[in-house]
Amino acid sequence: MTSYYNRYLHVDLSTGTWSTFSLSEEVLARYIGGKGVGAWLLARHQDPQAPPFDPANPLIFVTGPLTGTRAPSMRSVMVFQSPLTRLFTDSHFGGFFGQEIKAAGYDGLLITGQAAGPVYLRIEDDQVAIEDAAHLWGLDTYETYDRLRPDYPEKAWRIACIGPAGENRVKFAMVDCDFHRQAGRGGGGAVMGAKNLKAIVVRGSHKPPIADPQEFNALVRATIANEMKDNDYVKGFRSGGTAASIPWADAEGLLPTRNFQRGSFPLAEELGD
Repeated sequence: MTSYYNRYLHVDLSTGTWSTFSLSEEVLARYIGGKGVGAWLLARHQDPQAPPFDPANPLIFVTGPLTGTRAPSMRSVMVFQSPLTRLFTDSHFGGFFGQEIKAAGYDGLLITGQAAGPVYLRIEDDQVAIEDAAHLWGLDTYETYDRLRPDYPEKAWRIACIGPAGENRVKFAMVDCDFHRQAGRGGGGAVMGAKNLKAIVVRGSHKPPIADPQEFNALVRATIANEMKDNDYVKGFRSGGTAASIPWADAEGLLPTRNFQRGSFPLAEELGD
C-alpha cells in the first residue's frame, strides 16, 4: 500500500530500548491509519485492568496515509487510555509534528514504560535516543520550547511537550504540539507525564511514497480550488477557528453540554460569535 512506510517505532522508557514493527496488509486496509490504527494498537498493547498511569499502558502517536503529502487538512492523533474516563481516547492535533514523524520514516510512535527520571525522546530518521530532561522539568511549554530551540531549531525540528500540569498528572492536561497546536482531549499530557516524558523532538528527511505523484498533485489542486477555496465552512474555520463549529454542532445536537448529559446549549450562538 502506498503512502505508508508500514513502519512503527516502539520505545520502552523502562528499559531505555527501542525497536520497529510493521502491521499486516489486512490491518492497514481495515483501519486505514490515524484513529483506527491507534485503536487497534491500544487494544493489543494496553492492560485493560491497569490504571491509565500504569507504565504498561501505551501512549500512541499515529499519522494517516495523507500525512506528509500535499493533501490539505491533514492531522495526526494521540491515542491512550484517558485518566478522566479510563476509556479509549483519541486526541487530534494539527501543525507539523505529525508530518515530521512521517518524514522520519514512521507511521506512528508507540511509547510504553516509565523512565526512572525526566527524559525527552529525540528522533532523527533511524537515530533514536532517550535524553535527560532534568533541566526541563518544571518549565511550562513556552519555556520548554525556548530551552530546546538552541539545539533543535524551529522548522528543522518539531517538538511536542508537556508543562507542569502534565508533570503533576492533572487529569485533563494536554500535550503541546509544534508550539501553536495542542492535543487537548482526555488528559494525554498526564499520561505523558506519568511516563516522565517531558518532550519529543523529531526531524526527518523522507517523503511518503505516492503511487502516481502527478495525478495525486492534480487531484489536490482540484480539491483546493473546487471544494475548499470558496467553502463557507472552511472560511468559518479560517476566521473563527474551532469556535466556528459551535452553532453547527448545537443545531445537530452534537455539542457536549453538562458533561455530555445534553447535546445542545441555550447560549451556543453567543459562544460561537
